[in-house]
Amino acid sequence: GSQVLVVRSMAGSDVLVIGAGNIGGEVVRQLLEKGCTVHTADIADSADFKVNMHDLDSVLALGPAIPGGVDHVVICAGHSSFGDISRFDGKAWYENFHNKLLCVSRTALLLINGKELKLVRDGGSVTITSGLAARTTSRSWPAISANCAALDAFVRCAGIEAPRGIRLNAVAPTTVTETAEAAGQPTENTVPRAVVAAMYVESVLGTATGKTWLGGDPGAPKAFGEEVFNHLHGKKTDATAAAAAAAAGSAPVAKPIIKAPAESTALVIGNGNIGGEVVRQLREKGFSKVHTADIAGGAPADFVCNMHDVSTLAALEKSLPDGVDHVVICAGHSTFGDISRFDATSWYENFENKLLCVSRAAVLLINHKELKLLKDGGSVTITSGLAARTTNKMWPAISANCAALDAFVRCAGIDAPRGIRLNAVAPTTVTETAEAAGQPTENTVPRAVVAAMYVESVVGEITGKTWLGGDPGAPKAFGEEVFNHLHKKPKTAVVSLPSSPSATRLKGRIFSGAG
Repeated sequence: GSQVLVVRSMAGSDVLVIGAGNIGGEVVRQLLEKGCTVHTADIADSADFKVNMHDLDSVLALGPAIPGGVDHVVICAGHSSFGDISRFDGKAWYENFHNKLLCVSRTALLLINGKELKLVRDGGSVTITSGLAARTTSRSWPAISANCAALDAFVRCAGIEAPRGIRLNAVAPTTVTETAEAAGQPTENTVPRAVVAAMYVESVLGTATGKTWLGGDPGAPKAFGEEVFNHLHGKKTDATAAAAAAAAGSAPVAKPIIKAPAESTALVIGNGNIGGEVVRQLREKGFSKVHTADIAGGAPADFVCNMHDVSTLAALEKSLPDGVDHVVICAGHSTFGDISRFDATSWYENFENKLLCVSRAAVLLINHKELKLLKDGGSVTITSGLAARTTNKMWPAISANCAALDAFVRCAGIDAPRGIRLNAVAPTTVTETAEAAGQPTENTVPRAVVAAMYVESVVGEITGKTWLGGDPGAPKAFGEEVFNHLHKKPKTAVVSLPSSPSATRLKGRIFSGAG
């Protein structure tokens, strides 16, 4: 069962603040004012301890560096990449997530579980930094919004009855007034750093868990442009790149090309339960050609495609030299389970298997530089999931993946390059899957209904939309058995493993599945 939260008085509490910049420095000041003992860690040498959250060994070294441990950890670190998707190649897109979502959430997970990193005492807290971009829509923020939305979803689910009575929260700042001033930008709708820092202190001092404090108006402040972003991260704005971006922003926006189905071609990646039905419905609509690709290859798929491997995406370009008008991605899988089931490696694998590979494929298809497969004016439709909109202790990894993909679509779908439309479908459990797994079908949705949403995205004119394939409330069928059935895992009831480190690791693998 869950452990009782331990709420200590602030006086005498030990707190580690990772990231001693503008906000982090003010958090330190306010915590000291409350009587805490405060340690600092930063990538810079000026902090008490040097840490680079990208480097797992660097993070793990904090444990022996503070042998008595601490009561609370505040993470004011991690950064996203500014710009519309035309600025990203496959490598830069991956780096965006590694620089914020992956390193911040992994550090939080290690601190909470207390196995690989023994640093936070039982009953303590971890507070991370997401951002108001999770709740806004901007063409220049697909990477930022996706990172922040994923972190908020992670906190919402992982904060429920976390191991060892640890509380987990987030603060989602807007642009801080002092940062805007230092960058010579307007301060309208910004918030003083002292106000934002007080939210972190409230998280440390209080009893809340699974909460994100909103550090400002969710509407995008006028100051949150590239100059502020670069100032935050010690970068100089590239005048050439900025001029090119401005020119692109003022250029006429390419419009989608709406063709009759008989003149259209499509590629469906992922030939499973939903994907197979999408193929059937597109052919029924009279599409001139519907190609299929799957990780397994062979019948019934036309081509092999493993989205982790960019070379297999490039092979599709060679196999389809004339390109296609539309691409539907019914692939990618998340990992089921509460955060105690994850270690550093399996946590990263969760994002690699869904968010990173699916969104990267979409970026490459839209930009048409590294992957010349999708024709101008066409569309990309990806699969997220209703877990983005729900709260469940067993879904921190699933919810984070899906929330990030929805945010990506919402922002990247605005005036995308070459008139490409970008949408998502967020399915709930499909009725046929629940039946096949021997589970209840209450609140499930027939696959034909879900597949019709993908078809609507393909044949319509909408962009930046996520179709909700069911009731956002968690269906009773969406448990571990359904998850394992989706990805051909052994039934959990027949698994009996000895209590050993290797058995624990094996168990984590058995419980992985799609989101």
